[in-house]
Amino acid sequence: MSSCKSEQTQPPEQKELQQQFQTLQDSMNRLAIATEEIFSQMTVEELITELEKAAMLGREPFNSAAFREIVKRKDVAETLFNSIKESSQKEYFKLMALKKLHTGFYAKIPVRISLAILTDALANSESFNAWGIPNFYWESSARAIIEYGSVSVPYLEKLLDDKRPAPVWGSEEVLIYEQYKFRVCDYALALINEINQKEKILLPELAGTRDSLIASYKRNQK
Repeated sequence: MSSCKSEQTQPPEQKELQQQFQTLQDSMNRLAIATEEIFSQMTVEELITELEKAAMLGREPFNSAAFREIVKRKDVAETLFNSIKESSQKEYFKLMALKKLHTGFYAKIPVRISLAILTDALANSESFNAWGIPNFYWESSARAIIEYGSVSVPYLEKLLDDKRPAPVWGSEEVLIYEQYKFRVCDYALALINEINQKEKILLPELAGTRDSLIASYKRNQK
């Protein structure tokens, strides 16, 4: 009874807003379904082109319709492997798709090329959800760097002077970002620590203190 009464007494303005929201949600759902259908009809070559375009936007692989589609196709690994020719961000989504699809072909990519691709993608990300958050968790792209071990360190050291902000999206993630204001250099330092140290090292909250840690690290490498 109370539910029915609540619906009856709902202000007209609130009801209208709810209807508008539902209409917008339905429209977005239809658009998402239509987009997935378009990408499902693409050839492998067309998907590879879309992967390259999407990678250059600095977003996450999992938010790319081309990425979601190509990892469904189990027979495309060799074509993906042969398409990776550069050592840049452009190849990032293709590399991560290959890692997901076929560990054998992924392992055939020279380490120097894979690390150049991954660190270039890290340096040029617009949002950093694909990498995780230092002190809290690592996502698949960061784990791919960590898995290469100490050979990754020189590639990460090149990013220690990059103080560009490294924002993330998501309600909880944004709260963490607002607290720490992590930067590209902080991701690089945290990944180096993850690779070099047996125990987890937490980065301090203040950027100035993190800068001191970076400076100390650099001095110790001389």
